[in-house]
This record gives sequence, structure tokens and C-alpha cells, in this order.
Amino acid sequence: MIAFLLNGAILSSGFFSRLLGGGGMFRILAVLSVLMMQACVTSGKPSIDHVGDKHEIVLKRNSETSGDKSSSSSNSQYTLIEKVIAVREDGLELEFDLPDDTSAEDRARTWQYPVRVLKREGRPFELLNRQELEERVQSWLEKWNLTKEACGHWIFTWTAIKIECNPDSVPELLEPFDLRISDLREGALYHESDALEPVRLRAELNSSGRPTYVARMTLDPYAVRRARAEQAVVVAEIMRDDSVTLETALQRQTADHITGTITTTFEVDAAKRITRRTRIHEIVTVAEDGATEREIVTEAVTRKLLQNSD
Repeated sequence: MIAFLLNGAILSSGFFSRLLGGGGMFRILAVLSVLMMQACVTSGKPSIDHVGDKHEIVLKRNSETSGDKSSSSSNSQYTLIEKVIAVREDGLELEFDLPDDTSAEDRARTWQYPVRVLKREGRPFELLNRQELEERVQSWLEKWNLTKEACGHWIFTWTAIKIECNPDSVPELLEPFDLRISDLREGALYHESDALEPVRLRAELNSSGRPTYVARMTLDPYAVRRARAEQAVVVAEIMRDDSVTLETALQRQTADHITGTITTTFEVDAAKRITRRTRIHEIVTVAEDGATEREIVTEAVTRKLLQNSD
């Protein structure tokens, strides 16, 4: 493909009562495990990243839609390699690249990698090698016989593809792969961009008895409408239909009744790193004619250490 598409610290009494309802000593030890892990994650914490650390980050998405009129499903997977270049006072200097076994042909299809960024705590990625990316964009356009006039437009091959030429778009591509959170603890506020409001994280145990942190949020219906409207605009551009704008596409969805939830779960290892984040969007849409559609989108991001500074 031409471009990657992506578009309080106190455990509640209810938490203890649920855990101690059965299982005896095992459950007590599990509670202590959560508390100890929380203390590690939230204490004054020196950086747990070291120069030379190398991680494989895999993002998998699965979407299943069912309704009165049709059903569908789709799957996708993306892999990036993250390497710590420097540990600075103002944050981490990181390099993201495609996996080492990426073929020359596949690597030639994208200009975005390798990319270097600065990661400040609680802040988005900041691009560091802009000039290098600008030079790569130009070479990439020439290789594919494209002009700058094509930049920003959509085409269709085996899927919808945006011809992206802006280096500033790359940090946004990396955000779904970022598992660093500045405040991961029971009771900390957490928010997703398409949720109605922040919620407090809850410390829970997964099916394997390992500590996790979970946020259960209410979906913002407008976020769903806007995403669908943006998709409609893309389809219209590919079909060369100039009559569809973001405003008209949004207007067509005003009669739809949209409800849903977002559940985000973080798994943490003994080294205080988040090793997995799972987001589950459950969306129910009732159209004006009463037709109902249910969609479940699951996004799982796993982070595995390949090499450390030791």
C-alpha cells in the first residue's frame, strides 16, 4: 500500500469484596499483587527505558458488523519496531521502523520509516528528522510517477489509499502504537478521544489472575457520526462525486440513533511496562426506518522486548 492508514489511588471496598468472595489465599495474594504493581507504576519512577532497548509492537484490529440488512467482518495487522535512541531530560528520543524482515519491495511502498520522534511524558510524539522525511517524500513521489498535486487525495486499488506527503502526519500514525501512560493507577482519570467523558481506572484481575487496569466509557455518538461522514467523503472523492461534503454527510446521519461503549484494558508486566492494551468499541445504530446494526471493533496492541541495553 502507498501509505499506512490508521486513520484516587485507593482500591474501593467493592473491589475487595468481589475478590474475597471466594478463593481464599490466592485472591488475597492477587490483591497484594495489584497493590504492589500500582505502587511501582506510580512511585517517583525513574525512566524504565534505556538506550538500546528495542521492542516489537504489533497492532491488530478486528471489526464485526451484523444487522437486519447485512453483516460483514474485517481484520488487519501492523507491526513496528521501536528503539530507544536517547534518554533526555525532556523525554525519550525514539526511532520507529518497519520490521527487519520487511522486503525491499514493501519498504519502497512507504516513505515514513524509519522516523525519529521525541516522546515527552503525557504529550504527543514530536518529529525530529523532518528534513530526512522531506527528502524521502520527494524520492518516493518520483519513484511512483506522482506529482505533488496528488498529495492529500484518495485513490482505490485493493483498498482506499490516501496519498500522504506531509511529514507532520507521521507522528499521528505512531499514536495507536504508543503504550506509555503518565498516570496508570487505580482511580486515575482516563479518557479516549471518542468517549463522552473521562472515567476512573479500576484495578482488576484478568482471567489468568494477572493485574490489569480497566476503563469503561460511554461512546460519544458525534464521534461515530463524524468518522462515518469522513468515510463517506473519501468514497465520494474516489467515485469523483463532488456533491458530498463533510457537512452534507453529517446531515444524512442526524436521524440515526447511536449508542455504545468503549472498554480499554491495560496489562502490565513485573518491569512496570504496559505489555498490552485492548480497546473494544461496541456500537449500536438504529436507523430512521428502525433497522438495527451492531458493530464490535477490537483493537489489541502488544509490546514485546526484543533487545535491551544489558
